[in-house]
Amino acid sequence: RLAVRLGAFANWIDGLIDVVPLASAVDGVTTYRYRNVGRARTAGGQLDVTWPLRSFARVELGYAFLHTRAATGAPLPSRPPHTLRASVRWLLPREIEVVVRLRVVASAWVDVDQHSPPFSILDGRIEKRVDGTWTVHGGVLDALDVRPAPGRAGDQRPVDGRVFYLGVTADLPGE
Repeated sequence: RLAVRLGAFANWIDGLIDVVPLASAVDGVTTYRYRNVGRARTAGGQLDVTWPLRSFARVELGYAFLHTRAATGAPLPSRPPHTLRASVRWLLPREIEVVVRLRVVASAWVDVDQHSPPFSILDGRIEKRVDGTWTVHGGVLDALDVRPAPGRAGDQRPVDGRVFYLGVTADLPGE
């Protein structure tokens, strides 16, 4: 069956302290300073849809909207207004599960003349249940190797870039 979730929120903040990137990054590391924003408000919503295609596949889609404003009328920095998410999960024979996720993030306001560029992150994971309690898994985070541009202050893209991982999980017996 199709599952749909919808959520909304609103916040009124007094005495907000925020971090602001300085003009340039040194060796790929951005330095930040604190800024007293004072009063601010945020509002937004999220829509998530989960659609099982068959007993072996499921699609999940999501959209999040965020509206922010400081008392000056300017947006709060480094908070993208739009984020899209999509994932597909397949259960293959022999208890192998494959998951592919995509996240698309809109450009974010950083300062009067500065915006962080939009970006997309693609992740993949494969998992195999070894027996009733053990699972081995591996995957890649940020397969597209999205990174901040060197020397570009306020660039909110992920710092790590592409990361491969392997792991083992175990369910410990209960009492």
